[in-house]
Amino acid sequence: MVIEEKVKRKVSIKFYLIATILTLFLFFAGIQIGDQLAKRRVADIELSQKVISIFFELFNKRMDIILNQEELCNITWDEVWQEKVFVGDILAKLEIKLGKTNPDVMKQKFTYNEIQAGVYELLNRINKKCNYNWSIILFFYTNDKNMGEQFKLSELQGYTLDSLYNSDKDTIKILAFDASASSPKTKSLIEKYSIISFPYLVINNNGYGGFRSRYEINQILQGK
Repeated sequence: MVIEEKVKRKVSIKFYLIATILTLFLFFAGIQIGDQLAKRRVADIELSQKVISIFFELFNKRMDIILNQEELCNITWDEVWQEKVFVGDILAKLEIKLGKTNPDVMKQKFTYNEIQAGVYELLNRINKKCNYNWSIILFFYTNDKNMGEQFKLSELQGYTLDSLYNSDKDTIKILAFDASASSPKTKSLIEKYSIISFPYLVINNNGYGGFRSRYEINQILQGK
C-alpha cells in the first residue's frame, strides 16, 4: 500500500507540474497573441485614419475645383462617387472588426459624414444644372442599441436601401448618415429637416419619418 501511495503521489506531482507548465505556457502565449492582436488592431485603426484623412483632404480640394468649374456637366462624376464608396468600405470593415459604436470608428464616421455632406451638395448642383434626373436619398439612422425600436428599424431600413440601390445604381444615389457621429454639416441637415427620430429618409429634398418599405420608396420616387 505504501509503495502504491508513493507511485500515485509521484504521478500526481508529475501530472500537476505538467499541467502547471502547460497552463503557464498557454497564459504567456495568450499574452503574446493578445499583444500582437492589439498591435494589429492599433495599426488597422491608424492606417484607416490616415487613409480617410488623406481622402478627405483630396476630396475637399477636388470639390473646390469642381464647384468652381464652368463646365460642371463635363466632370468625371464616377471618380468622385467611387472615392466616397471606397472610404465607406474602409469604415464598414472597421465596424466589423471594432464594432459600430467603437470610439475610433465614430471619429472616422465624423469625417465620413463631412465627405458625404459635400457629395450631397455636389449631387444637387450637378443634378439641377445637368438634368441628370438622379433620385437622391439621404438616410439618417442610429446604431445605438439603447434606442430599441429605432435601432432595429434603422438596421432594417439599411438593408432595404441596399437592395434598392443595387437594383438601380445609375439613377439612385443614397447617402447614409450615422446621427451619433454628427459632424457640423450633418447637424445642419438634421436641423433643416427637423429630424427627431430614426430612421429618417430625405427623398429628393422631401422628408419622411419612420421605416419605409421598398414599395413605399418606389412609390415616392415615382411621384405617387
